[in-house]
Amino acid sequence: MSDIHEPPDGITPTVGFANANLNISRWNITLFDLGGGNGVRSVWEKYYAEIYGIIFVVDSVNESRIDESSDVLEKICNDSKVDGKPILILGNKQDKEGALGKEKIIERLHLNELSKAHDFKFNVFLCSATKGYGKNTDQSINLGLNWLLECIKNDHQKIHQKVEKESAIQREIETKEKMERMERIKKLREEREKAALEAGIDIDAEDSEDDVVSGNPFRNIKEQIKVTEKREKKSKERDRKIKDFQAKKTEKKNSCVDEDSSMNVKSKTNKNIVEESEKHKEILKNTLEDTVHNKNRNLKKKKVKKKIVTLPFTSPFTSPFTSPSTSPFTSM
Repeated sequence: MSDIHEPPDGITPTVGFANANLNISRWNITLFDLGGGNGVRSVWEKYYAEIYGIIFVVDSVNESRIDESSDVLEKICNDSKVDGKPILILGNKQDKEGALGKEKIIERLHLNELSKAHDFKFNVFLCSATKGYGKNTDQSINLGLNWLLECIKNDHQKIHQKVEKESAIQREIETKEKMERMERIKKLREEREKAALEAGIDIDAEDSEDDVVSGNPFRNIKEQIKVTEKREKKSKERDRKIKDFQAKKTEKKNSCVDEDSSMNVKSKTNKNIVEESEKHKEILKNTLEDTVHNKNRNLKKKKVKKKIVTLPFTSPFTSPFTSPSTSPFTSM
């Protein structure tokens, strides 16, 4: 429940959303009715900062829904922006057989425990929403609403300060998110325009054709539908052309990459062949040098050996007039 008459800034209505302005005594009230479906519950938290109280409606007949409501209510209370704000529980469908009473609802929703943990006031009013509107409204609903307003009145200063502080923080967050979102959109638009330019498509020219209005500037719904369909058809055709162009560009780029890879492989192969050839040459050269060196060394050994064998042996005691084999001590 908020003291303003419009939805909080930056929050757009969602599926299951409705708001209503009420005047009760001196109160100007804005009610935000948020759908209870699982698909829209994520939107609820965007309202917590700017509300002064909560009305939580439960199906008091469906047992499984009560357990689900308990989990959902606990998640709501765990948000710090809800702390200290009164919560009115409406136990609906009291006209049905087997509907839970007040104490049972308090027990099943764990209201006493949640109230102590998060410092908020609560009350449960049993009602049946099918009784009608206006004067036919179930009086329990009116009593519950009056209780909620009285709680807000008694703690208004405290709640108002909390709302002011947390609303400012939330607006800052939403402004930042909006700027980031606009930056992403701008980047996507620039990329789209660049792609269209590369594909030879003039986006401005195509869009301007749809903006030309001749004669009466107001169009009937059938004419507007035709214009919209024409614009969507052009947009799809433009996107198809861009997609085809980018596919061809990617294919060409991949082809060039394959050729470059092939050239690199060939270059590396040729380089490897040259390197291997040089290695073989070096090995052959070293082998040949070793062979020549060994051959020369063997020849030197043979020459030395031959000289030693052919040298005559002359004894110092041998007479120059006797044969080398005759010793001077040999008996004649």
